[in-house]
Amino acid sequence: MEVHTHSHTPGKKWTHYFWEFFMMFLAVFCGFLAENQREHIVEGNRAKEYAGLLIQDLKNDSAYINHVLFNQSLMLKRADSLLSILSSDQFMNNNSKIVSLINHVSTLVDFKPAFRINFDQIKNSGSLRYFKNEKLVSSFSGLDRLLETTSEVYNGYNNFIDENLRPFMINNLNTLEFDIFSRTVLVPNPEIYNWNKREAVLLANKVNLKKTYDIFFVNQFLKECLEKNHGVISEIKKEYHIQ
Repeated sequence: MEVHTHSHTPGKKWTHYFWEFFMMFLAVFCGFLAENQREHIVEGNRAKEYAGLLIQDLKNDSAYINHVLFNQSLMLKRADSLLSILSSDQFMNNNSKIVSLINHVSTLVDFKPAFRINFDQIKNSGSLRYFKNEKLVSSFSGLDRLLETTSEVYNGYNNFIDENLRPFMINNLNTLEFDIFSRTVLVPNPEIYNWNKREAVLLANKVNLKKTYDIFFVNQFLKECLEKNHGVISEIKKEYHIQ
């Protein structure tokens, strides 16, 4: 009688399962590393892209601040010229110069640097996390605070002009005799109403106070902003190897 025996496949050893698990773990881990590296590259590229935008803003702001400083220097010269006339015996005979100079000295300034706009967008969108250098991020924040403070200084500056110099233009001058936008006097000898020594002294006092505000507040903050701008530009270039 013929006997049939069943073939028996021996069970897999535990080492076989270990290596299967290890290879699967290795594949997942390598995938994780690859994805992590990809995210790191993407974030690095995004940071460099934002850095380039901020550098352009800072360069534009530096040019803008230099322009504002130049205008401030002209304003101070005009303030000195106006004070010289108001303190002289000829203050009654220089209406045209007084009207022209008070127009220039009463110019308002809307201080809006570009850096703050883009930095706020980066910060509010959560994109500040792309910048891994904490010192650089701290420099961004420091510059942002300085620019904000400078804007507040300019708000005070404009309020002073609105409350002290512009009322003189409304109450004592005929706005049909000069162009407030081009600051051009339109008639040979514009009228100054209620004009006397006392009014001249009061106006001189206000112009002198504004001049002090210009020198000790506005100019100092503008120069500090300019210096800080240049410093942050250097930090960005060094961090991201930008020429």
